[in-house]
Amino acid sequence: MGVNEQFAAERAAQLATVANRNEWLEAEAKAGRMRKNGNGTFTVLGDGWDRGETFNRNGLPEHGFEILENGETAFYGGGKPAWWSLGVPIPSAAKSTTAILNYAGLNFDVGLRPTPWITQDGEWSALPGSFTTYRTDMNGHETPFGTVGKRYVPLPPRDAFGILDEISGYMPVETAGLWKGGSRMFVSCLAPEPVILDPQGIADEIRMYMQLNNSWAGESNLSADLTPWRTVCKNTNTFAIRDAKATFKIRHTRSAKDKIQEAKMALGLVENYTGKWSAEETALIQTPFADNQVDALIREVYGELDTDAGKRAVTLRAKLTDNVHNWWEVEAERVGKTAYAAENAITAVEDHERSYRNGGKLTPLMAEGEALLAQAAEPIKHRAHSKLMMLTNR
Repeated sequence: MGVNEQFAAERAAQLATVANRNEWLEAEAKAGRMRKNGNGTFTVLGDGWDRGETFNRNGLPEHGFEILENGETAFYGGGKPAWWSLGVPIPSAAKSTTAILNYAGLNFDVGLRPTPWITQDGEWSALPGSFTTYRTDMNGHETPFGTVGKRYVPLPPRDAFGILDEISGYMPVETAGLWKGGSRMFVSCLAPEPVILDPQGIADEIRMYMQLNNSWAGESNLSADLTPWRTVCKNTNTFAIRDAKATFKIRHTRSAKDKIQEAKMALGLVENYTGKWSAEETALIQTPFADNQVDALIREVYGELDTDAGKRAVTLRAKLTDNVHNWWEVEAERVGKTAYAAENAITAVEDHERSYRNGGKLTPLMAEGEALLAQAAEPIKHRAHSKLMMLTNR
């Protein structure tokens, strides 16, 4: 079972046991496992995969997509049910880019207009070097997104699709959607073949997706990610970015479309990258790893604890050590006592168990959200991979 199926199964199984979802949400909030928001929604707390997920007042997970003027959800799912709709069919697979753009509410252009301001004399003027991005809906209504600089060139949805097509080699589109007031979009494609790790042994199969994220509010670059996640909501989009095996970012400038070849090289052209990654992971699968090596790996990856460390640091390190050992036992039983299981244990802890803080300036939940978006766990995971690869014969 892949990460997408596992996440969907866990959520569906949980909701299937709930008789009254409103009572369940209230009980979860009272127990401290959820936060009750002012708008009647509830947000999941804790360290699980669904951390930060929001439920609406009807007890259903919120998908986060825009609702179009015709009442449809701004989401295209290639004919497959999305977990947040609990099996309700969504639009069947479309063959043309235009059809997909229409299903996902993405068939619009993005424009630029000088940012206005009022002088002290009450006169309207244009703010020097500043422009406002906007879109026009089907009724001709304009919606502003954000302010950008004079070098900014918007990449409307159709152009973004074209860039993804060229990067991915025209893989079939799996999902696409629109959110955050219509200012952000994503589109993902399924790699034609799954990655099979250790085909003669445990045969761990991982489906890979090429995903593109784009924004017109001036808050981020266009990014292309190679990831095991199939995005079907805002949460899984965050997971896809967090767990990306390779990423390439393109700035919104006139040279954006010239970066496609560079993006292909950076992403390794799915086949090349996944081949290298698969070979390394298979090497880890074939490398024995013992229970008594786990503590040494923790020290190598996270560093030695200072001899004069305070009580809080000692407590946190003890919790971290317990979490790694617990995940090691789970992975060792699943795939055997190997370096691959050890790497999966570190990855699981970084993805699902760690708490991030930002100098006390953010609440723990806010800091966790920012850490996920910034891929704060990546250096740790890369370090673990590098240390464990030193144990192989490669």
